[in-house]
Amino acid sequence: MYQLKPTHKPVKDFYKRRAELTAHKVMNELSIRDALQALLQATAKSKGLFFVSEKTLQNGVRPDGVIYDEYQFRRAVWESKDTHDDLDVEIRNKRKAGYPFDNILFENNDI
Repeated sequence: MYQLKPTHKPVKDFYKRRAELTAHKVMNELSIRDALQALLQATAKSKGLFFVSEKTLQNGVRPDGVIYDEYQFRRAVWESKDTHDDLDVEIRNKRKAGYPFDNILFENNDI
């Protein structure tokens, strides 16, 4: 099993990028999500998985990212929100919209 540690380069890169964005007072979703997307891409690749951003699923919903295995089986879904969004409300809205909830990460990069 792959265990991501704070000492791994993708994790260090994530925190470095987030610190840079925070120093510039950048908090909107489209600007901050690239840091976590890079971390998810690197982690997926290290496990032999494939990360796709903005992939429209069969039911028409489009999460910020989807991770697939070598058989094109969906393993995980990622949805990013603005830091000022109410994450609980956004999660309820995504559930109503038909987002898959079998293995999903909702985040607002509020670290």
